[in-house]
Amino acid sequence: MQVLTARIAHLVAGGVDPASILAITFTRKAKAEMESRLVAMIGADATAACCIATFHSVGLSMLRR
Repeated sequence: MQVLTARIAHLVAGGVDPASILAITFTRKAKAEMESRLVAMIGADATAACCIATFHSVGLSMLRR
C-alpha cells in the first residue's frame, strides 16, 4: 500500500488533478489506512478530491447508475 500511496502523492505533486484519481482497495480498513497516509503526504484537501473506495462500493455505484 505504501507504493500506491506514494504513486498517488507523486501524481498530485506532478500536477495531476486529484479528482481524476481512483484508488480501489479490498477492505474498508485498507481504505481508511490509505486515506490517512495520503492526508499525511498531500493534505486533506487533495485527499478529499481523490476517490478512494473498496471494489464493492465502486461496483455498486456502477450498478446504480
